[in-house]
Amino acid sequence: MEKTRKKVAVVARRENDILTILERTPGLEVTRLHPDSLGCCDLEPYDSFVLLGGTEEEACVLNCADRLAIEREIGRGKRVFAEFYGSIGPNQYFLDKRSTRYSRMVYVGDEGMIEGLEYGDILEEQCNVYTPKHVPSPRRSPILVTKEHICAHDHVELSPEEVQEERIQTLWQEDENLMICNFRMCNFIRSVFAPKKSWRSLVEHILSWAVQAPVDSSCLPDHYTQGHYREGESFEAQARRTVERAMGWFDEAGILLDEGRRGMLEGFGTEVYPDGSRRRTYPIRDDCMGEAAMMYAMDYMANGTGRSLRIADNLFSYCFDYMQRKEEGIFRGMIGWTDAAWGVCYTHDTARLLVGELLKNMYLGTDTHMREIGEGLDYLIRTSGSDGLRARRLDNVSLDEERVRRIQSAPCDDPEPGDAYFFAALLMYYKLTGTERYREAGIRGFESFLEIYPSYKGNIYTTGRLTGTVMGLAWLYYTTGDPRHKKALYDTVEELKTVRHPNGGYMEWVFNGEVPKPNIGDEGSMLVENGNPIVDNLYVVNWLPLGFIQAYLCTGDPCFYELWKDIVKYFIHMQIHSRDVLIDGAWPRSSDMEKLEVYAIPNDIGWGPWSIESGWTMGPVCAGILIGLHAEELMPLYRRTGDADWGK
Repeated sequence: MEKTRKKVAVVARRENDILTILERTPGLEVTRLHPDSLGCCDLEPYDSFVLLGGTEEEACVLNCADRLAIEREIGRGKRVFAEFYGSIGPNQYFLDKRSTRYSRMVYVGDEGMIEGLEYGDILEEQCNVYTPKHVPSPRRSPILVTKEHICAHDHVELSPEEVQEERIQTLWQEDENLMICNFRMCNFIRSVFAPKKSWRSLVEHILSWAVQAPVDSSCLPDHYTQGHYREGESFEAQARRTVERAMGWFDEAGILLDEGRRGMLEGFGTEVYPDGSRRRTYPIRDDCMGEAAMMYAMDYMANGTGRSLRIADNLFSYCFDYMQRKEEGIFRGMIGWTDAAWGVCYTHDTARLLVGELLKNMYLGTDTHMREIGEGLDYLIRTSGSDGLRARRLDNVSLDEERVRRIQSAPCDDPEPGDAYFFAALLMYYKLTGTERYREAGIRGFESFLEIYPSYKGNIYTTGRLTGTVMGLAWLYYTTGDPRHKKALYDTVEELKTVRHPNGGYMEWVFNGEVPKPNIGDEGSMLVENGNPIVDNLYVVNWLPLGFIQAYLCTGDPCFYELWKDIVKYFIHMQIHSRDVLIDGAWPRSSDMEKLEVYAIPNDIGWGPWSIESGWTMGPVCAGILIGLHAEELMPLYRRTGDADWGK
C-alpha cells in the first residue's frame, strides 16, 4: 500500500534553493503559499510549514490576519521552521538587521546531532545579514551563533557562556515544534555557503526535522565545482580548455569594455550576497589591463586569433594613450594607477603592465609602444633611490623637483616587495633595445634587492615574497650569467617546494616568525596559522605559471618546465566550473586544498576568498599557460650562441 505523502506548506515570495529541494524530495506533497495569503487559506491539511523570508532584503513580517493563522498551527503542535522573519511564535521578535561581512557562523549544536559537524566548526555564510533576537528563548538550545573577528581557519573554541549570549544566536529551537533562523539561508547553494558539505548537512537536518521525513539536498547540484584535472587525459588539451574557459569569463561576465577600447573592469569583490549576486569592482586599472592584454596577445601568438590581438592592442593603447603623462617635467612617463587614482603610481602595478607589452613585442616581433615603455621605465628610475630600489607607491601630489632630488640622493627606506617585476621590465627592455643604461639600472636595483631578500629589516616573509620573485630572478641570471644570481633563483624554488600541498599549489606560509593576526577591514593574508591548507591565487601562486616558464626559457633547465606543468595542473584542477557566468572559468582568491572549495577568513576589506581579479590572477595565469604550451617554439628567442652554462 502506498504511503501517505506528507503535506508541506512552503511560504515564500520567490523561488529559492530550499523550496526546490523540498519540491524534489520524494514522499512530500509541497504547496507554495504566499505570506499574504495565509489568513484566507485552509491550513489544516498541512502537516508542517517552512516559512522562508530570506528571498527578500527585509525580514518578513506577517499581517496580523496571516500571523494569527500560522500561530494557530503552531499552537496545534505542527512543526514550523521560520527563516528570516521579523516576528514569530508567541513572544519572539527581532531587532534591526546587521551585516555579517566580517562575522562567521559557528556550529554549537549537541555533539552527534548532525553527522559531519562538530562543536566549534566555522560555517561561512558569505556577506549576509541577521536580526538579533529581542527576547530569550525558553529552550536555550542554540545550533548556530555568529561571531565577529574570528581568528581561526575552520574551527574555534567557544565557551558555554559565549554560546548562551542571546543576541549572537542565529539558529535555535525556540520550543518543541518551532525552529527559528534569523539570517538569510534559503539560497544557501547559489550564495556559495561554505563548506558545502557542512551546510548541506545542516540544512538537511533542519528540513528533515520540519517535515518529519528524510531530506537529501543532493537533488540540487552545487553552484560550482572544482577538482577537474584528470590523470590519463591529455595535459595539453586540458590546459587549452582551461584557458578557453577563463578567457570566456571576460566576455560572459562583462569585464571588457567595448573590446578594450574603453578599458576593462577590475573584476569582482569578495562579497557574495544572500541572493547569490556579487559586488562588481569597477576601477579601470593599469595593471589589470596590462596583464589581460598580455593574455590576449599570447592567445594570438598561440592560436592566431585576430580578435585577441585587436583587444590586446586596444588595452595597451588605452593605458599608454590615456593614462600616461606626456608633458615635460618630473612626471613625464608616469602611468596612473586607475581611472580614479589618476595621480598615483604603484611600482609593481606599472611594471606588470610594461612586462606584458614587452613580452608581446618579443614574441610577435613588433615594437608597439616601445617609446612609451621607455618613458615609463625612465619615470620609475627617476623616482627611485640611490640604491635603485623604489617605494611601493608615490602620489603626484606629494612630489616636486626637490622631493625627487631627495628620493634620488638616498637609499629607498620603504622599497616595493614586488620590485623584481620592475627590474625584469628593465632587463627585458634592454634585451629588445640594447640600451645599456636599462641593463645597468636593472642589475643595480636587483643587487640591492637581493641584499634585503627575502626578509627586509628582519620582517617576516611569506610564500608570496618567493613566488613573485621567480620571473625576475630568471631574467637577472639570463642577463648576467652570474652564479650568485643563479643560486638565488634555485634557492627560491627549493624553499617554495617545502610548502607545496599534496593536492597541488603552494600554501601561504610565514617562513621566519609568527603569523600576524589577520587584519579586520584592511588588506591582509588569508592565513591564520602555518599549516592552514590555503592556496592564494591573488598574491601567491598566480605569479608561478609565468614565473616558472620564464625560468625555463631563461635557463633551459627542464626542472622549471616540470614545475610549470605542475602548477598548471593545479590551475586546471581548481578552476571554477559553474552555470553562473559571473564565476565560470574563474580562479577566486583562496581555496582550501583539503576541502577543494573556496574557503578562508573573510577579513580582507575587498579582496577576500571570493574576489576575482581580471589582472593579477586571470590574465597572467592564462598568459603563463599559453607561453608554456609553446615554449619550444619560443626557445630560440632566448638561446644564445656560446652560452656554455645555458641549460645546466
